[in-house]
Amino acid sequence: PEGKVKSIFDKIIEGIFIIFTYYQIKSTMKTTAIILKCLYALTAISFFSFTCLGQTNIGGVINTYAKVSGVSNGCSCPSSNCATATVVSGGGFAVNDIVLLIQMKGARADSSNTTTHGNILNLYDAGNYELDTIASIASNVITFKTPLKQTYFNNSVVADSAYVQLIKVPVYSGNVNVTSTLTPQAWNPVTGTGGVLAFFLTGTLTLQANISADGKGFTTPTHVTLPTACDYDTAFYYQSTI
Repeated sequence: PEGKVKSIFDKIIEGIFIIFTYYQIKSTMKTTAIILKCLYALTAISFFSFTCLGQTNIGGVINTYAKVSGVSNGCSCPSSNCATATVVSGGGFAVNDIVLLIQMKGARADSSNTTTHGNILNLYDAGNYELDTIASIASNVITFKTPLKQTYFNNSVVADSAYVQLIKVPVYSGNVNVTSTLTPQAWNPVTGTGGVLAFFLTGTLTLQANISADGKGFTTPTHVTLPTACDYDTAFYYQSTI
């Protein structure tokens, strides 16, 4: 669009020069009026190009999510042995997409019925994340263009399943208008995806609607009470993996 608009500008300016050469002999006032009309047209096209051609309206869920079952981090990219992520499905991803690799869970917490309940014993990479670019896709194996800087799945306790997901991050050129509520997919503990909203833009972001992640994150653990004799045990038992 930018090249086409520039071509239109060149033709209009060329037309103005021809009109001016032809009509300046007949009438100076008439020539001035014609030139002004051409300039008005030029201004209108310029306004259209900046307000319409470089503007994108977004809303709803704009990211694509996939659960990661394994990560291999090569260190000699881009020539060979590049980092890869094995996902449940590569659908919705394409070569040169910018993606966010993030570990959502996996930390080990103290689950004892003591004053230390809830203390983090080991993070096991929970919270690690980074951006990369897709170099190639072969079925459900996605290869990255640069080596990974973080580690994932570093968990010695089998029961503490680490939740790692790959998220496609859209990139918008020009100005972006949020015309309806922009939100992430709600976190789904079964698929191990969601709960994150991410995007890039090169222009101005205008909020005509909200950006909201309310209720889209982790759900709270279940509070369990156990009967003891004629009363109920007041102990709080939560899952030990967060």
